[in-house]
Amino acid sequence: MRLSSSPSEFWAKVKPLLRPRDAIRRLLLRSGAAVDARGLGVPPDLLRRAFLLCKDMRARYTVLDLASDLGVLEELADRALEGIVWEP
Repeated sequence: MRLSSSPSEFWAKVKPLLRPRDAIRRLLLRSGAAVDARGLGVPPDLLRRAFLLCKDMRARYTVLDLASDLGVLEELADRALEGIVWEP
């Protein structure tokens, strides 16, 4: 059985099953779970290193490989981690 014949059909089926990010975050906080890298105890330098190395984890070409090939992966990592690491 095929899930859908087009991306719009796929999202029409899947979207009602998804919860908003803020709702998931509230549930995690209420249960005492970590919601960011700081809460997990991951220091920013380790998180940045993981971000830069994770492109090598897949045996296929990904958007992270493209960013690396274009020479912008480090800049994108820094920009992405600004919001993740220090999120209140």
